[in-house]
Amino acid sequence: MNTPQAIFISTPVITSGSSVSSELVIRVQLTDNGAFYRCEANNSALKKPLSAFVRLSVRFPPANVSITVNPPDPRAGDNVSFSYNYLYF
Repeated sequence: MNTPQAIFISTPVITSGSSVSSELVIRVQLTDNGAFYRCEANNSALKKPLSAFVRLSVRFPPANVSITVNPPDPRAGDNVSFSYNYLYF
């Protein structure tokens, strides 16, 4: 599992009737893309813990966008080709 390098906030466990909840807030980075996170619940009534997993999909913008024109100095009537290039971090 990928551990985020950024600051995170975890709320205390809250019990209300038959429900228990907690929240983890993290600031994701590009390196968190594809990371798996797991929540696990356990108590004496269970033979084994219950778990839920989620795979994180981080959206991020491209960098270093460029356009190339070929031929570089087109004239009227020429066919022109545009090539678009971009990189992700």
